[in-house]
Amino acid sequence: MSRRTRGPVSRIPGDSISTPSRILGSITPATNVNIQTFNGDGMWAKPPGAKSVHVIIIAGGGSGAKDGGSADNASGAGGGGGHEFTIDASLLGSTEVVTVGAGGAEVTTNVDGNDGGDSSFGSWGTAKGGKKGINAPGAAVGGAGGDGSDNVIAGTTTGSNPYEGGIGVSDAVGGKSIFGGGAGGGVSDASDNAGGPSDLGGGGGAGDGAATAGSALGGVSKRSGNGGKISSTESERDGVAPGGGGAGVNTDFNSGAGAAGRITVTTYF
Repeated sequence: MSRRTRGPVSRIPGDSISTPSRILGSITPATNVNIQTFNGDGMWAKPPGAKSVHVIIIAGGGSGAKDGGSADNASGAGGGGGHEFTIDASLLGSTEVVTVGAGGAEVTTNVDGNDGGDSSFGSWGTAKGGKKGINAPGAAVGGAGGDGSDNVIAGTTTGSNPYEGGIGVSDAVGGKSIFGGGAGGGVSDASDNAGGPSDLGGGGGAGDGAATAGSALGGVSKRSGNGGKISSTESERDGVAPGGGGAGVNTDFNSGAGAAGRITVTTYF
């Protein structure tokens, strides 16, 4: 859908986050905007008179693992990565292909979850899908958050690279990220753990340990969807759109599904 608003533009969306978005080309000041949101695959057509374009890309979140009450553990899935940039409209084609990553499907048997799909805007930017939750005896590593770019050099668990997805670890809260998705909660026989948070990407899903009651929350995203939490309500186990990772499940319930991604394109005239 499209929305056109007249009046001065005081800031570019997303300029309040801790790491600035990329700017491609020379940007000309604009006074009117047109916003298009894609919740599925499509084609973006450049409006006449466009001066600059701001794109926010969110990938799909992974789904949590399932272990139906046995001695194994089920970790949460990573949230979808996020990527954003501003570009001079003259650099774009008359149309650009929009690909929105699907969320990882829930699982109904005692297996690992499913990865989320990548999202991209033409060849200009890609965000990577969140990784699946893991079913394993003993400690189970949380699914990694999707990278906020398709060209990330790995950082560390302290998040030294803002585009790197949160790192999944065993028996601990999922790793955090700025542009990438939060990691799923890692678990052990004696613990549940929350999913990791993210500024732009989706939050990671909670992990469910074998011998615990289950109460961990999904990771919180400031600008996308939160991760699913441990719950007897299916919709609460699922990641929230866009890009939230699904929770792991150590009961007879299905695992939490990952949420689909989203692409938002703002054109300035």
